[in-house]
Amino acid sequence: MEFDKDFFAENLIQLRELNSLTQKQLAEKIGLKTSTVGSYETGASLPSIDSLLKIATILNVSINKLLTGKEINQVSELAEAQVGYGIKEANDQLQKETTSLSRELAMAREFLEDRRKQIERLEGEKKKLEDRVIHLNGELDKCEKEVQSLKTQKEA
Repeated sequence: MEFDKDFFAENLIQLRELNSLTQKQLAEKIGLKTSTVGSYETGASLPSIDSLLKIATILNVSINKLLTGKEINQVSELAEAQVGYGIKEANDQLQKETTSLSRELAMAREFLEDRRKQIERLEGEKKKLEDRVIHLNGELDKCEKEVQSLKTQKEA
């Protein structure tokens, strides 16, 4: 934010007049020449920090009010507006990231659902194979009994 000398000059005149002071009276209270106060009011020069403090005290305003016309709470409102803008940008970014994460989550859910179906299919195939093994073991038992029976007949 750039300092506005013209605003300061006009503001100084208004504040001085609101306090019913002439340039000469203000100059005397500050301890400066009348022409110096005049140069402040035309924007030809700016007061030192020490003189700013004295002027603000005499005119019963804050230095901020003297320089910018705004009290601190108004400056705070500007800062809050800037922070609010930053919050909006952050919120927009968060919304984009949330949307992106939601898409990724949906893709992950779809992937997991496909894998679940694949596991169910494989478990079904495993069950069929286990049943087949049980059946073949039964057939093997029959064959072994038959072989045993044939051995017994051959020995007899």
